[in-house]
Amino acid sequence: MTDKPMSQIIEDAHELLDKGRWVQNRYTDRMGGYCELGALGTVMGIDVQRDAPFVRAQGLMNELKRDLPEGHHWIPDFNDHPDTTKEMVLDHLMTTAKRLR
Repeated sequence: MTDKPMSQIIEDAHELLDKGRWVQNRYTDRMGGYCELGALGTVMGIDVQRDAPFVRAQGLMNELKRDLPEGHHWIPDFNDHPDTTKEMVLDHLMTTAKRLR
């Protein structure tokens, strides 16, 4: 796992998602798409197919959970909700990154 500050990890995941495809119901896809956890795991150097980011980085996941929109209590629930958009995920990441700076 990386030694970067939490805010930098989140900003790097934001950049990865902003420049690429966003997916739901999976960490990554074969076309280079990422969900929120998939992007976080990728920038942390975690093989998200084998070792879920929330297991290896519980502190980071707890910080992200604090900024989830009302009604969501778990990052996958938020990312995979039918009403969630890529822009909402990007906003969530940036809100937490700014709070942690």
